[in-house]
Amino acid sequence: MPFFTFNQRNPNGKFVTNHDRGIARVVVIEAECSDMANVIASAELGLELSRDLGARWRPVECYEARSQPMYFDISFREFAEFYRSGIDEVEAYVHYASGESEHWFLNRPWFEPAFRKACD
Repeated sequence: MPFFTFNQRNPNGKFVTNHDRGIARVVVIEAECSDMANVIASAELGLELSRDLGARWRPVECYEARSQPMYFDISFREFAEFYRSGIDEVEAYVHYASGESEHWFLNRPWFEPAFRKACD
């Protein structure tokens, strides 16, 4: 099943994080299609998706499907390996179709997620 990445924009100069809902600078959702990923993002996670230029979250399209969680077309593991320092910490959540989620810090020197939990 493909993964769809929602990259948060920071129109007010600050990224919004909600650990209870699994929201960080990057949110990745495993879903059958982009339409389903958008429904999960908005209905279950509460992301306000909009195509407006200044919107924080943009809906994903079918051509954005990837075979694994990605950040700017770089796998999480590659990103962690090559971008360990020199940039702001990039926090991410991956929401799997199984109901589990993973919390990642992408530019830390280890490659495992910070924690894994089942979604409520």
